[in-house]
Amino acid sequence: MWQAQDITFKKKKFVGTSKLWKELMEGENGKEVRKKVEEIGEGAKKAMAEGGSSWRTLNELIHELQSVRISHENKTMSTITIEPSKL
Repeated sequence: MWQAQDITFKKKKFVGTSKLWKELMEGENGKEVRKKVEEIGEGAKKAMAEGGSSWRTLNELIHELQSVRISHENKTMSTITIEPSKL
């Protein structure tokens, strides 16, 4: 199996890239990596789908921002109200 220290830089190109690529595409370790990437991808899709964790978090943020805006608008409106007798 390749290790990080096996890869060195040479004029911004990886030395040994073809060996690494072949291992990832054809080797047993590559199969494990591809399987893990697929699992991570599926988890990300579920998180972003309606009802998923990321979807819920984004929804909560939107509601919080709307609440802050409404609160700010109410405070602003009350501070700029001018009584007609003072005009």
